[in-house]
Amino acid sequence: MTMKHSTWPSARARHQALISCGQTRRLLPTFADSAISRPPPPMMGRLLCRVLLQGWSAGSDMFRNLGPPAEDLGVITRPPPWQRRGGGRERGPRVDQDALEATTNIEEITVNENNQDTLRSLKNDELSSLCLCKFAYDLGDYVLGGSTGELGWLGHFVKKSTSLESFGIVGGAVFEDCSKQSVIRFLDDLRKCNHIKKMDFFGITNMAEIIYILSGAMKSNITHLFVNFWILGVPEATHLFNNFCAMRSLEELCVQCEHGGEANMSDYDMAGCIPSLAACKGMRKLELTGLHLSTKSCAALSAVVPRMAALMEMRLVGNRIDDDCLRLLAQGLSECKQFKSLDLCANMISDGCLDVLARGLPASMETLRLEGNAISDDGLDVLIQGLPASVDTLHLEGNEITLARHLLLLRFKKLGLCGGTLCPGGPRVIAASLANPECRLEELYLNSCGLVNSIIGDKGAATLAEGLRNNQRLTCMSWRYNSNITAIGWNAFSSILCDTSSISATYNSNHTIQSLGNSMNGYYDQTPQDIKMLLLLNCDLDKGRVAATKILQVHRHLDMRPFFGMEMGLLPHVVAWLDRFAESRLDLKLSSVFEFVRAMSLKVTDRLMDIERLMSSGHQMAVCEICFLAIGFPMYKHSKDAVAF
Repeated sequence: MTMKHSTWPSARARHQALISCGQTRRLLPTFADSAISRPPPPMMGRLLCRVLLQGWSAGSDMFRNLGPPAEDLGVITRPPPWQRRGGGRERGPRVDQDALEATTNIEEITVNENNQDTLRSLKNDELSSLCLCKFAYDLGDYVLGGSTGELGWLGHFVKKSTSLESFGIVGGAVFEDCSKQSVIRFLDDLRKCNHIKKMDFFGITNMAEIIYILSGAMKSNITHLFVNFWILGVPEATHLFNNFCAMRSLEELCVQCEHGGEANMSDYDMAGCIPSLAACKGMRKLELTGLHLSTKSCAALSAVVPRMAALMEMRLVGNRIDDDCLRLLAQGLSECKQFKSLDLCANMISDGCLDVLARGLPASMETLRLEGNAISDDGLDVLIQGLPASVDTLHLEGNEITLARHLLLLRFKKLGLCGGTLCPGGPRVIAASLANPECRLEELYLNSCGLVNSIIGDKGAATLAEGLRNNQRLTCMSWRYNSNITAIGWNAFSSILCDTSSISATYNSNHTIQSLGNSMNGYYDQTPQDIKMLLLLNCDLDKGRVAATKILQVHRHLDMRPFFGMEMGLLPHVVAWLDRFAESRLDLKLSSVFEFVRAMSLKVTDRLMDIERLMSSGHQMAVCEICFLAIGFPMYKHSKDAVAF
């Protein structure tokens, strides 16, 4: 008779049974509730576990229904719940949902309100994205584990949907309350939905079986595929990559083995899989992360990527790519005329072949990421000199950059140097580039670059601040954990952001920089409040308003003496400026206009003579305008002459 799922003893119960019999903890591996297999114990431990379990199963109700042991002497692990003998709660002949749909309420299928909303939208053909997961956050997130037959109803609505375009499974324990038969039926229904174009699978241990069932649908429709393996071996990789031979519509592919996963693949194995990608001629984005790619794999990629005429982005993160591999990749990428972004983070790249890479990249290239390698100042210099002019974003975080010699960091818009150890003269190199009128830098990342240590500290901060004095491009200069930058260092930035020495100095302050240090991260942020307020002001796109706001905040009285030598015609502009930016400062408006008019001396006297002549000739309107201006009335607010001050 088929064993019921409820008769399986829990992991805790089995472990407690061992402890109660005086056995040590190490004799039995930890049984997790998920379907993820654990590393095998030593052979003696595995044998002893088998003996113990078999012996106890004869005389203990707890182990009576464990079923026969595995045929081999491999690791004793709890199998995926929907692969257990007898399965989960969903058993027996398939329910005819077509016949029952009209009389079945959504509330009868599941008690979970979020699931009900998702099923209702799916039934009404209004749902575009569905994700099976352990925790629901949005509409479309579905948590299995409700009533019997829930997965069957979900598959029933999925296969009838014409709006569903995206499907995903997150976590290996999603199907833990489902029988193997119900899972296979659901996947078969999913395969019949011809409108799905995007599929995401994250942390699935039985990925090969899922791909096998869905292979027909994947070949015909899928344009975006994301697969994250916990364990990737040769059979899984071979089966997955074989499907790509017929996936003509595939545009984005991501195959990852990270976040604690393990790729049991060699470079030779991957080199045998990669050629199947040649059929994906419409590929725009390709990611192969944590797959042990090295020389042979890169040679295979170099032969494949020129056939992907639409390829724009490639990520080969966390592999074993060295300088020789770089030379091979450059040969293939040189023929990709639409290529824009290359990510080679966490590999084994040094300065050796960077010149080959720089020369081989196409003229369309925009972004290069080389974090976590072994690149020094010499390599940075090679990239500065050799990269195509179109490359405006370069990330070198986690390398060996020290800026021990002068390097012009002018050409990039975004530059990341995080994680290095800048030498004491490093800030001077950066400041010199920032002060250069040709500097294009908009974002500069210096996280953990030594700005916080005692060697640089406030002195380095002051040097960087001086580089920002006349810079009108940089919007972000980021570093973290700035505990050693004291008030002295921050004051240097404060005077650059708002120089209070005069109105002219305030007007010419830096109104561009919007983020300093870690001001965008509330938890670690140690940026003084006054600096934050000035940075917030700088976020305004109207830089004239930014300058005016700073002037009005720090100057309680406007010194009009610099304008005393100018013509009376400047007064309308003064009044218009005050009316625009000092709406709540009536006292400032009146005092400024009064001071301006009082100081006009002989020029005003001559103008008054003109007024008298105008009055005698009947030009009362002109006289009224001049008088109104003299007392500060903003009648020129909408006049074409009242331009911004």
